[in-house]
Amino acid sequence: MGYVFLKQQLRIYFKAGIINEVVNKTVNGDINVAVIVVIIEGVVYGDKNKKKKSNKFRKMLKKYRQYIIVGVAAVVIIIICIVILITSGVKYKKSNGSLNDAQSNTATNNDYVDVTENENTQSEESYESDTDGDPEKQDDLVYGEEVNVSSLPGDSTSYSNGIDVSKWQGTIDWKKVAASGIDYAMIRIGYRTDINGTICEDEYASYNLISAQAAGIKTGVYFFSTAVNEAEAIEEAEWVADYIAGYAITYPVVYNCEDFTSQTSRMYGITNEDRTNNAIAFMNTISDEGYGAMLYAGKNELVDNRLWNTDDIKKQYPLWIASYSEGAYPDVTSPSYSGTVAMWQYTNRGRVDGIEGYVDMNVAYFSYDSDADPFDPDKPHDDINVAELGIVFKNVDETVTAKEETNLRTSPDIRGALASVLYNGDTARRTGIGDNGWSRLEYDGTTVYAISSYLTTDLNSKPYDNTNGNFSVNSMEFSPYNDNVTAKEETNLRTLPSTDTGTVVTSIKNGEYVKRTAMSVRGWSQVEYNGQKLYAVSSYLTN
Repeated sequence: MGYVFLKQQLRIYFKAGIINEVVNKTVNGDINVAVIVVIIEGVVYGDKNKKKKSNKFRKMLKKYRQYIIVGVAAVVIIIICIVILITSGVKYKKSNGSLNDAQSNTATNNDYVDVTENENTQSEESYESDTDGDPEKQDDLVYGEEVNVSSLPGDSTSYSNGIDVSKWQGTIDWKKVAASGIDYAMIRIGYRTDINGTICEDEYASYNLISAQAAGIKTGVYFFSTAVNEAEAIEEAEWVADYIAGYAITYPVVYNCEDFTSQTSRMYGITNEDRTNNAIAFMNTISDEGYGAMLYAGKNELVDNRLWNTDDIKKQYPLWIASYSEGAYPDVTSPSYSGTVAMWQYTNRGRVDGIEGYVDMNVAYFSYDSDADPFDPDKPHDDINVAELGIVFKNVDETVTAKEETNLRTSPDIRGALASVLYNGDTARRTGIGDNGWSRLEYDGTTVYAISSYLTTDLNSKPYDNTNGNFSVNSMEFSPYNDNVTAKEETNLRTLPSTDTGTVVTSIKNGEYVKRTAMSVRGWSQVEYNGQKLYAVSSYLTN
């Protein structure tokens, strides 16, 4: 009954323009005023029409006063809720925009706040590794069963146990791998980038080939292709043949092509026929060079000629199939594939001594009694410098001096042994600049390493005048300080006081103390860590 009356009164209020004023009052946060406006305006409106229904309206107003108040309050509450939802949405959009702007700005104001500490640093590194053009990514997904090499059967003339590796496995202890019972290794020697189609060497290829063969492990190789036509596939095969000419390649040379259905791949849109022709062109070239050629592909790609013209390929070359769904070797002897399989990759979760983390494991349904001979035994191998594994050095030939006194180490890492000290005015020949912030130098007939930012090609450079105790680094003035600090949680220590140009050398966690030797008013501290001067954001440190 009161509800019907309320509807009648609301019609009157809407006609009189009263609700508009209520909304205005409500949006401005004056809820009490809004309620009063409704009641008073209702009364005033009734006064204006008292000639017609004055007495009747007063009686109804008095009789249903409590219903009016409750009804109006309900309407006001509803209006408030609507307004809050609308304004909250606007504020959320503005906040998000501000957050994005702040993130963009911090990237160009690196001297003030280190926005890449802890988790963000890892994200940046992951992004860099995903965008360096290497089409083969580190496989962190779990697919196959976990298999330990110790569970594999022993030697056999009909099969052999193997692994396949690339730079993603890091530095492998091949002596331990050999002792574990692995017979062969398929080693990635290179790839064509997925960005501009450049052919690149896997930076661990030479080390893996030489070290595996020295440990008694037979080797085959694979090339990760992104060829878009037969000419590129042949170019890849010729590069491979030249690269491996000086090595003993006993197992097959494999054409590996993946992720071509992704819209980000330079191979996207290539037909099955063209993709197959590229593979055959590669394998024909390899075969003409005297090596055994093979195709690697997932089982589901091959079944019923789904993504390859499998019938054409298997007439000429053997198949190395990846399939994890049916279980793992040796519990399952072969994959559920109707065709002939020469090699089976049965898991990406293998455990092998000498390799940190998981590794792909394979069984080959053939074996060899002895190693093949290199096609060109006189072809020199690349020199292996274990200290530089995983670091890309840009070759240079220039003379440098130290900006100030700087340490020369046996490896491009502050953990490397101290070999000598380079003083301002002394010179060394720089032969390489690494992407980790270190330089390779020739000094007194020895290869040594120094932090690049501590060196200069300006041979007339003089040390900074710090007679007042202050000094400048990266155009930032520091004042001497002397206390011991630790991280509030965890923070990076960098070669320079900048998240842009300062390379992360290490990080310290809460409880690990370092000596702070200087501070800048621009938010950075200089600390001593293992005899090296490094920099951290002051706000991330505490006593």
